[in-house]
Amino acid sequence: MIFKFYLKNIFRRKDTKISYLLNFIVSFIAFPILLFTQNSHILIKLSDYEDTLKILSQKIMFSDYDFEKYEANEKMLVLFEDALLLPKSYEYSFDSLKYVSRLKSPDNSFKIYTWLLNKEDGTYEYFGIIHKKEDKNNYKIYQLIDNSANIESPETKTLYADNWYGALYYDIIYKKHNDKKFYTLLGWHGKNRTSTQKLIDILTFTGSKSKPTFGYTVFKNYNKMAKRVIFEYSATTSMVLRYERQYIDNVVKTNKKRKESNRKVIRNELKKEQSYMIVFDRLSPINPRTHMESPTLEGEFQYYVPETNIHDAFLFQNGKWVFVKDIDARNRKVKNPEKNKKVQRINLYSP
Repeated sequence: MIFKFYLKNIFRRKDTKISYLLNFIVSFIAFPILLFTQNSHILIKLSDYEDTLKILSQKIMFSDYDFEKYEANEKMLVLFEDALLLPKSYEYSFDSLKYVSRLKSPDNSFKIYTWLLNKEDGTYEYFGIIHKKEDKNNYKIYQLIDNSANIESPETKTLYADNWYGALYYDIIYKKHNDKKFYTLLGWHGKNRTSTQKLIDILTFTGSKSKPTFGYTVFKNYNKMAKRVIFEYSATTSMVLRYERQYIDNVVKTNKKRKESNRKVIRNELKKEQSYMIVFDRLSPINPRTHMESPTLEGEFQYYVPETNIHDAFLFQNGKWVFVKDIDARNRKVKNPEKNKKVQRINLYSP
């Protein structure tokens, strides 16, 4: 419109025929420009949101005082939800948000964004948004409200978006059994200055409105009441918790012939096989003076550290995560072909 007005004023004439002709020519030229602007409006708008969110996320991470971080976080929550309400936002990557974990489910049914606010007293608060695809043109947004500081016995509780055990998620494992879909989330939960947690949580979408539900009784040969698994250990160390292909000893029945009698005999043999599983360090309390395992420090998680080269795992079988002890976790460099995404890793943790 500005372009049209500009040309009309340059070539202003009293002759109405010339004026009509100029109007037609200018409209013909300006129409493609206007159309291009309208089509690119969505991307420009999302990129503007992303630029602002990037600045806010950096303030949340690096500001000196809690009130500055919370002020930036309130703005970020509002702007992030506004951005996700825009058309095409589900396909938008937001890849400049380096301090926000951005994960897409392997079946492309939802995205989950999580981030943290580290407070001056050494504790953390977590924030998250689930962007769920309902159908081709319909999406729902769920804000996750962290209540981890007030949840007693969190391993046994079913939790919801407004009562969430906050974490910074770094992987999603999709499983389906008997038409039941569930998503296993691996996450990092900085607790305080002395201890840190990693967790395995289960996300499902339940009810007629498909609301997100956290926690599911799916762990076998472990705590019977567990709906999620939480590992707590010293904040001065790190722990392995990741989904990968590793070796496991399986008992296999064989049907072999005996040489002397030529008869077939069924035997049980131990055979090493590779399988995908959730692999993790075994943790034990260590006395900082003797550097030896100390049962008297059991439950004092600031003293828990990984045992050297001893790993356990959860192996998915018949709709359950089955607990397996003493796996042979040497095959660390094997790529997982089940994953078609890059895991967004933040420098606060390592999987």
